Amino acid sequence: MPLPPGQFEMSRFPRFGLPEYASRTVVSLRDDIRIGISAGHETALATILDALDRVEQVSDFHCVTGWSVSALHWEGYRFAEVVDALRDGHGAGPERARVVEFRCADGYRTVIALEDLMQADVMLADRLNCDAIGLTHGGALRLVAPGLYGYQNAKHIRSIHLRAKAPHRRSLRTRLLRHPRARVAHEERSELLPPVIARWIYRPLIRPVASRFARGERNADIGRPT
Repeated sequence: MPLPPGQFEMSRFPRFGLPEYASRTVVSLRDDIRIGISAGHETALATILDALDRVEQVSDFHCVTGWSVSALHWEGYRFAEVVDALRDGHGAGPERARVVEFRCADGYRTVIALEDLMQADVMLADRLNCDAIGLTHGGALRLVAPGLYGYQNAKHIRSIHLRAKAPHRRSLRTRLLRHPRARVAHEERSELLPPVIARWIYRPLIRPVASRFARGERNADIGRPT
């Protein structure tokens, strides 16, 4: 299958992200992750996951900067089934939800349209290519949404909240670097810039950012599974 527009194949799956996160060493424990409709109406995500069937899938990963990795093998839980279980336990609250906010142990935060997360290939993953994901790629639990650019695939998840609307305004920097939907098929790389301009800006950043994350990983020795 051909790659999406503006993407090229990467031979390996690098640790990658916003440069300010390159040296952040985090420990995200599965049993500490919370899910709910607000800070006062949460439950342990583990209690939901333990009642669900585990699933596996092979899917591609597409970074907004232009690189892709094909045929990654993920294991975990369908996100749609997690939402259905939450609705069963919390009544009408989650029924009004339109977006989902992910907060991560390294301080990262993202908001995603619930519609995009209810797709059949979206999952919460704890294993990658037959190994525990570990800290390199977002352990203990991360989002896998193949139809969305990588910055929406939240890593080191700490909490998940279903909301009626986005809880905070988007800064100019965020609007330049990200699109609120980030759908790969629509090449939604930036809220303000056309795709061809966003490609031109992002492409030269790939090598230095990857090198920075590689140094951060070596210095912190965070490549081991947890």
